[in-house]
Amino acid sequence: MPAPCGAGVFELPLLAGTALPADATWCWPGTYTVIEKAAAAVVVHTEPAAARLFYTTRWDGGWA
Repeated sequence: MPAPCGAGVFELPLLAGTALPADATWCWPGTYTVIEKAAAAVVVHTEPAAARLFYTTRWDGGWA
């Protein structure tokens, strides 16, 4: 099954548990959302056109 964006199926598992590449916001074609979770913050990266909608809301003292 192909990946939903230009990242190859072999690339997606390599991203888990490692630092994101500096160009994560524009290095793949297609629509995608990448969630980067660090000790101090959570960063949401989307493709430059922001075609994939992403919603957040306050929930239980935090965000969901």
